[in-house]
Amino acid sequence: MPNRQICVIGTSMSNMSDFKTMIKALDPTIRVSYLADDSLIEDLLANEGPTPSTTKRLCNYAQMAEEMGACLIINQCSTVSEVSDLYGKLIKIPVLKVDQAMAEKAVQMGSNIALVTTNTTTVGPSYRLLESCAKAAGKDVKITTHMLAHAMEALFAGDVRKHNDELSAQIHAIDGQYDVIVLAQGSMIAIMPEIQDVKTPVLTSIPLGVKRAVDMVHEICGE
Repeated sequence: MPNRQICVIGTSMSNMSDFKTMIKALDPTIRVSYLADDSLIEDLLANEGPTPSTTKRLCNYAQMAEEMGACLIINQCSTVSEVSDLYGKLIKIPVLKVDQAMAEKAVQMGSNIALVTTNTTTVGPSYRLLESCAKAAGKDVKITTHMLAHAMEALFAGDVRKHNDELSAQIHAIDGQYDVIVLAQGSMIAIMPEIQDVKTPVLTSIPLGVKRAVDMVHEICGE
């Protein structure tokens, strides 16, 4: 029987505790490992997306996760979600994009979707994932991107409060204009307590991704 182990591959250490806590809450018998290279996010931003070097490193980590005994990989970073399509072909275990379940749910919830992001490199992969989910569901959707580059700059400068304030202000500003608001980056889960008054449904990737991952482990390994 395969190991009940999920390996999260990340481009930073952010949200590591979120993954472990949420997975263990759903199934404490699942082992959680985490492979993170925080130099990747700097390289991705500097080069405006994946390069042959970052792609190769991620492929190496995927192969390492398989060697570690994982039965499933979660790709944690939306920016490299399309790289996970590549490294998934190099290994024998399934790979789940952390934002896959979120994108599918967004398409189910409506056809007028707001995509909120603070990272330019996330826009393309997240937009295309929503499009592909809509196509698979046979739906036509309108996706409007709201890019908050200054919020990311504030976060990298260590000003978490400014980052959260700008993100919260944008979400409140577009409330009521869309069927659903999609938060592109997993790290945005931190803003959820501050937008409880928003009437438009707001989706964040980690809780939905973790639930999908645990369900997949149960299918692979048995309950």
